Amino acid sequence: MNKILKRIGLLAAAFASRGDMYAQYQRMNIMEEFTSAHCGPCSQANPGLLKMVDNNSEKVLLVKYQHKIPKPDPMYNQNRADVDVRAGYYSVNFNPFGALNGGELGPGNQYPNHVGYLTQSRINSLPADAAFEMVIDARLNEAKDSIQATVKVTSGTDYGDVSASSLKLHALLVEDLHFEEMPGTNGEKDFEQVVRKMYPSAMGTVLSGNWVAGTSETYIISGAVPSYVNVKGGNLKLVAFLQRDEDKVVEQAALFAISGTTGLRQVTNTSGMILYPNPAEDLLYIRSGSFTQEKVTWNIVTIDGRQIAEGSAVAHGGEAELQIPVNGLKGGVYLVRLQSGDQYWIHKFVKQ
Repeated sequence: MNKILKRIGLLAAAFASRGDMYAQYQRMNIMEEFTSAHCGPCSQANPGLLKMVDNNSEKVLLVKYQHKIPKPDPMYNQNRADVDVRAGYYSVNFNPFGALNGGELGPGNQYPNHVGYLTQSRINSLPADAAFEMVIDARLNEAKDSIQATVKVTSGTDYGDVSASSLKLHALLVEDLHFEEMPGTNGEKDFEQVVRKMYPSAMGTVLSGNWVAGTSETYIISGAVPSYVNVKGGNLKLVAFLQRDEDKVVEQAALFAISGTTGLRQVTNTSGMILYPNPAEDLLYIRSGSFTQEKVTWNIVTIDGRQIAEGSAVAHGGEAELQIPVNGLKGGVYLVRLQSGDQYWIHKFVKQ
């Protein structure tokens, strides 16, 4: 099946529910690691790297390219075309090699791209906000041999118009892997966030170089899921990031855990749906008479695509008022996703 990445068009993106004061977006930083199941130093560095990322999951997400240094492992052999392109992009000549937002981890040090330079102080120095927001929704088809997703990119009004030549959107299918027998020689059996396929290719898709403040573009991604991917394991995610080729800087990244199949239809006309108060402190109320089924489910998702809460309610005659507890959330911007039958709605809200 041919991979397709189709630009939908320019959309208005003024979010009246939260106002311009929230038009500065939280940045999700991305760590790209090149590693190998045959690399002894990798097996020594990876546990600490994973712990560091886990302890900072609200700031940094990790993707891993299984590489050919010191020699190819089975995962590299399955996806060598994509990995070779990314390794060439960064001129990778040793493992474990890392790029943080496209740059060095330890500038000024010997081997500045060694993953050991990803320290807490380095993470604390990362920028907290971004000129762009990204929202992902991704599904497998019913046969689970292809992926279909949307990636919505919005430029924030706080930054004004943004000019970013050679800006590209990269989309990566990643998987957590466990082997009963070692696939290499370094003792590792568990491999997290392994890049299994890039869409439409490892070259990414060129975006507009000029973004008017407060506008959005939505991209549809579809492509084949390789046969070597375990589509029944529940460990698949879609990672997307925006990168400038002129200096390799990554502007924003996001992650979405793939948990369902296609067949749902997003309802974009939400005029009959009331969400209040916004910002919310303890409870978020949503009232609507548009639900098509008795059961209504809801999910709260972070801006980087991580689901953090879920629940359900009962609609009577299509009408329901949901009371969603948000008192346990940290202050910031979130998405709430509602589903009734084959329809779903997405709203933004602010937690005080």
